[in-house]
Amino acid sequence: MTGNRFSGIEATSAKAEATLITSTPSNLTVMDTLTAILVGFGIPEDTIREDTLIHAHLGLDSVETVKLSLELKREFDLDLKLGTRKDITLAEICQMTAAPLPDRSS
Repeated sequence: MTGNRFSGIEATSAKAEATLITSTPSNLTVMDTLTAILVGFGIPEDTIREDTLIHAHLGLDSVETVKLSLELKREFDLDLKLGTRKDITLAEICQMTAAPLPDRSS
């Protein structure tokens, strides 16, 4: 990798917004958003799968984990404390993100 791993976050956020099709994200749109964020961190897209662990497989450190949490908060208006959790998969993050969403149709 070259350059700052975080330099693409702003551009990634715009790309992630473009992947959101509905106001209530499904696991697919959450995974698309996670992928866009992680690619912005400099992680190769071909290493990002639902069964990928954020620490063991991707090597995210505590700062990157907090940045991931902040990006997800900005995208989905949820406060996920990923930095305080043990190693989890991207699928588990998708489930955590989709599960607590209130009905936004009103």
